[in-house]
Formats: sequence, structure tokens, C-alpha cells
Amino acid sequence: HSVRFGGNYQKAYTNSLRNRARTGLTFGYSADPVLEILLGKAEGAGRNFGDTHRHIIQKSAGIYLQDDWKARPNLTLHAGLRFMF
Repeated sequence: HSVRFGGNYQKAYTNSLRNRARTGLTFGYSADPVLEILLGKAEGAGRNFGDTHRHIIQKSAGIYLQDDWKARPNLTLHAGLRFMF
């Protein structure tokens, strides 16, 4: 047997800013949406403004346990568990 165990901890951080105005068009449900775009058959339009600053922090941790067992000279079995929280 060869038993291994361990763990990890991560802290992901995002600080993004996308303050450019966005314009979008909505089209109907058609069999050919490309044709609707080419013909200019938009059902509606919208423009979004505002503060788009995003400040996100995400923490995660995990542990694992793994066992390798050499059942025969040419056969090794691997089993393991991993838990993330």
C-alpha cells in the first residue's frame, strides 16, 4: 500500500471595470435568425449604462486521501476521495 493525503487552499480575486455603454438588439424566434439580422427585423433595442465595477473574492479549500495498492506485479489499483468546501 501507498497512502497519500493532503489539501489545498485558494483565494481567487477579481477586480474588473467595464464602464463602456453596451447596446443590444433582440430578435424574434425565427427558423433563420441570421436572415432576421440581415433584414434588420429587430423587435427591440436597449442600452445599458452605469457602474459595472465588480470586486469579487472567492475562497475554497479541499482535502484528499489516495491509496495505491499493488495487487499483482502488473496490476496496481488506485482509490481516492476528495472533498472540497
